[in-house]
Amino acid sequence: MRIAVVLLTEGHTALAGTRIRYQRIAPQLRALGHSLDLVPISQFSAKLAPDHDLYLFSKCEDARSLVLARQLRLLGRHVGIDGFDDYFSQHQDSRHVRHREWLRAIAPYCDFFLTSTPRMREVFQTYMPSVRGHVLNDPFDDFDEEAIAELVDAKLQVARAERRITFAWFGVGDHPSFTVGLPDLSAHAPAFRILQRRGYEVRLRVLTNRRALTPGGLALLRRLDIPFTVDEWSLSAESAALTESLAAFIPVSAQPFSIAKSLNRSVTALTAGAQVLSPAYPLYEPLGDFIYNSADSLADDIRDGRLKASRPHMHVLAKTLGRWGNPAQEAGLLARFLKDLPPLSRDESEPWNKGRGGIIHGYVSPNVCSDLAKSMNHLSVTAPFGESRKTDDLRFIREPNGLQIRISPAGEACLAAGVKVKCVQFGERLARGGFQVALNDILPGNPLESYIAEHPLAATPLLSGYAEGISILREVLAQLTPGVVFFLSEKSAPFKEAPAQ
Repeated sequence: MRIAVVLLTEGHTALAGTRIRYQRIAPQLRALGHSLDLVPISQFSAKLAPDHDLYLFSKCEDARSLVLARQLRLLGRHVGIDGFDDYFSQHQDSRHVRHREWLRAIAPYCDFFLTSTPRMREVFQTYMPSVRGHVLNDPFDDFDEEAIAELVDAKLQVARAERRITFAWFGVGDHPSFTVGLPDLSAHAPAFRILQRRGYEVRLRVLTNRRALTPGGLALLRRLDIPFTVDEWSLSAESAALTESLAAFIPVSAQPFSIAKSLNRSVTALTAGAQVLSPAYPLYEPLGDFIYNSADSLADDIRDGRLKASRPHMHVLAKTLGRWGNPAQEAGLLARFLKDLPPLSRDESEPWNKGRGGIIHGYVSPNVCSDLAKSMNHLSVTAPFGESRKTDDLRFIREPNGLQIRISPAGEACLAAGVKVKCVQFGERLARGGFQVALNDILPGNPLESYIAEHPLAATPLLSGYAEGISILREVLAQLTPGVVFFLSEKSAPFKEAPAQ
């Protein structure tokens, strides 16, 4: 079985999620006779025929994945998506409309999905109840019982002798939509003061992304009121910090985005020889007795010389981690799940871009989506309230006397026969082929004309009619180019004032 994990960019191969979830199980999959390749989505084109049995789109939440998912299913390939961040369950949050619409749009072309938690599986199943889902636990990298036991013994001895506890906090310190990261660290800083009252000197090493270190982010750190250092996160820095620290401090808030997270950070800390202090939401409850929920219990165990993750309990810890993150076990379970998918019929003689499709570019649409449409010989459409691209095949242009449509030769080839006749009769033939014609001349009384008249671009918030406008545009496109399946490309939440003209 040849598995392709499709990534948004080549740079995504270095992201923690890709490294932890896929690169750690790739050797175990090879041992089972399977392959797993990381493939940037930009590599796809009509000239490059698919050579994998199964395609998993990982964080590719734009129109390119919709186009490719449909094409791959037409060719008889299994298609799936992964979901590890919850942008989908907060239906009252308009900022994530595009994520929810993307999930609804890709669901019909998926025959499986992966998540890292049961919570995320529940979220996905509300959108695709008939699609099979699998929980892929984040696998650990390495676990050496004796080395970890020796390290914990040494750190415990220092903590007791010098009355000093060093913590590590590591991770992304900010988020564009949710209050997580450094705000969580600051909000749960009272745990440090409990340890100070118990007579311990507390130090903290913070490893995070540079973007989080704004004046506001640094102000949150200043409020900790304990000695701390801040460094940019790297894999080597994380390893060094966990090796030096008695414990990792990993507070978790109870918001939906946070409670859907995996066990990864705690597993990483425990396999590096650090205790875990995680106040607030019990995200790491599956790890049972190896997680400290309160600073007082950590102080008690230091006093008594009996840490949760220490030599006497190392064998039980190994079994617990093996249940929730053993790479060989996770690879085997994933392979079994994928092999049990119902077989699909294939027709290798057909060109893999045989099903003509297209992309509607909304208010904000990435150029890469247009590029993919062109590379797949699909149509690219400029909506009358979207960004205009001169290379698009169907361009709806607002004019004082109504809507004009500019049609490229590729667009002309997809026109309904009756529409093409009217283009010849009423339109202007362009120098490079195709036409420019008034929409009302080829589709008299079409609803898009009246919609545009009622929604002047400069004055009306798109929220008031965006969904209606897209629906009407789809109706018009179905009349112009019957049989072409269009997907919407919309990067922003379409709830902003249109730019002034």
